[in-house]
Amino acid sequence: MNFEVRLTSTAELQLTESFSWYEQLYRGLGEKFEEDVRAKINQVVENPLKFQLRFDQIRLAHLSIFPYSIHYRVHQNEILIIAVMHQHARRER
Repeated sequence: MNFEVRLTSTAELQLTESFSWYEQLYRGLGEKFEEDVRAKINQVVENPLKFQLRFDQIRLAHLSIFPYSIHYRVHQNEILIIAVMHQHARRER
């Protein structure tokens, strides 16, 4: 089955902020973060029901390198990414 992937505005903002934060920390690190996110989204698309179901039909897929989780919901042929959140307490920026 082919899935359409959509991101909420919240998820887009979280990705942009996290990319910028990592890029400021070390040049090129933001790009590595982006690659990790893309790789995990590809895994979600390949098998969206594989990842942990947490609450209210929201699933979590943990990134492989960075301490973030992709929070998403599957409905028919759509994967809606609700958030891309840091797994620990909110860090200072």
